[in-house]
Amino acid sequence: DGEIRLVDDHIAKLRRVLSDLGIADRTLIVVTADHGDEFFEHGRKGHHRTLYDEVLRVPLIVFVPGIRPARSVIETEASVTDIAPTITALVGAPPVRGAEGRDLGPLAFGGAPDYSRRTFAELYRTKSLNMQAAIRFGPQKVIQHLNRRVVEVYDTQRDPGEQQRLPPNHGFAPARLAELRAWLDGRWRVFSGRIRQQGVRRVEMDEDMKDRLRSLGYIQ
Repeated sequence: DGEIRLVDDHIAKLRRVLSDLGIADRTLIVVTADHGDEFFEHGRKGHHRTLYDEVLRVPLIVFVPGIRPARSVIETEASVTDIAPTITALVGAPPVRGAEGRDLGPLAFGGAPDYSRRTFAELYRTKSLNMQAAIRFGPQKVIQHLNRRVVEVYDTQRDPGEQQRLPPNHGFAPARLAELRAWLDGRWRVFSGRIRQQGVRRVEMDEDMKDRLRSLGYIQ
């Protein structure tokens, strides 16, 4: 609760600064997070260990001055990859080249929801050999542990806490698993192609970058 209050206070400060600068009425505000946190729902706390919903589901709030959407809440699946396309469309900027997401604006302004959308997530912790990928299609969710050949299947409508694992051959699971593997193969082709074109180089961190990472707790 303290963390939520802290963020809320900082958002209020940001809005006051925008107002003082005279740009509040032409500034788009997006509030989101890079991940959630576990609080022992699956026996752990923190993040960077699993792809359960307590880690994946985060707020996504978009405020556009002077615009009142037809829908205040969008019920369909969304992804952080949708943020950049949504912002560029709202401000009339050119689309981001190579962006994977979609513009969520039409959904907020009365467009038909796309219930056929699949969303994906991945986790790579090479030191602990914890590598996972997940796919969600509506309430259907499949998590593949890439290094352990373990598959977790959940129906999040009946089991929103992801506590009742279904068998790998359950109804929708084989189709979702095939889509997940096709997505991973596609990402690997893109990634390996970029490496072939651009090569790999070592990036040296200057002191300013080190100080920034240290202030966030990423390095000591």
